[in-house]
Amino acid sequence: MSASLEALGDHLALERDLHAREHVEQMMIEVPEYFAGGDQAIVQLAVESTSDWLYGMASGFAHGCRLPEAPPANALKEALLTAQMGIPWRAVEKTIWVGYREIVDRLFTHIREQELPQSEEFALMRAAHRYITTYCSELSAHLAHVYEMERDRVVRRGEHRRIEVVKSLLAGTDVSADSLGYPLDGPHLAVVASGPQREEVVSDLARVLGCSVLTTPGIDGTAWAWLGGRPIVRELLDGWEPHPGNQVAFGTVDSGREGFVSSHAEAVEAHRVARLSGAAATDYDDVAIEALALRDERVARAFVADELGPLADDGDRALQLRETLRAYFAVGNNGSAAAAMLGVHERTVSYRLSSIEELLPDGIAHRRSELVVALSLHRLLVEEH
Repeated sequence: MSASLEALGDHLALERDLHAREHVEQMMIEVPEYFAGGDQAIVQLAVESTSDWLYGMASGFAHGCRLPEAPPANALKEALLTAQMGIPWRAVEKTIWVGYREIVDRLFTHIREQELPQSEEFALMRAAHRYITTYCSELSAHLAHVYEMERDRVVRRGEHRRIEVVKSLLAGTDVSADSLGYPLDGPHLAVVASGPQREEVVSDLARVLGCSVLTTPGIDGTAWAWLGGRPIVRELLDGWEPHPGNQVAFGTVDSGREGFVSSHAEAVEAHRVARLSGAAATDYDDVAIEALALRDERVARAFVADELGPLADDGDRALQLRETLRAYFAVGNNGSAAAAMLGVHERTVSYRLSSIEELLPDGIAHRRSELVVALSLHRLLVEEH
């Protein structure tokens, strides 16, 4: 029996990412209120959380149906986030039991496919069902406690109403924003801040700009903020940086309710790029193309490989050629200026560019725009890590 349970755990561990995606797709059908905000970040977190607790379940099968001491980190993060966003616990709990039903069905199908003797098949199903039921019950109870504690904290601080209004605004709902104490009619500069002092960073920005500020908890340990109430003078932020160890990303300045939403969407996209680059402060305007490309990292990596070919290889030579091509593009395809930027002889740049032409089937000129983006993405996805 123990060997059969261990094999069942191995199968679940191998298939957990596929199962997690399919489980969440089913959750979106059966528990639409859980995803009512339309935020892709909560969908992704649900996939990661489900994958993690499926892995914990698989590990338990491999160790005599042992229950974990605590829920996986992403499951805890999901419980905290759903409490902060005001998603009802009944919806959160229902997603767990949708996942329970799906995994029982899948594992029972897998057991039947093994064509075991009937008595052994029945015993394995019974043991698996008992363990999955206990696992999900324990998971639900632990997450309910975490959810309720966070929910109480949010309510005590008076954040719930503000979060609900902001959530409705971002979803495009025509809702009264009087309770926010923040003017929606004027200009907005949206901000996403992360780090141990993220709220202090937002307060510092409001002080420097002399603006009103609205702040709510964001996704994945971030703070979402909007600065407004008066014209935004971006020049006041020249040379400004957040406290060390923190990051901040800005949308573009826009006005009214639509501007409130669009500037925030841009700040979220810019922050995703900032987390890859490590930059302390990032403007959406500076990374708009990278942000668009990185909406699907798998596609972005494939694009980089296709465009750069051998230039994407590891090693000093490929790095040298990439830096030369970056410098060449940065100075408007001027070999002399690129040489000055790199601190090398002009003939060296000419030789390197000839080498690049030989490595790239379409050369440099015909794919300039694509190569610029590919080089930037390679730096974010590979060189910065």
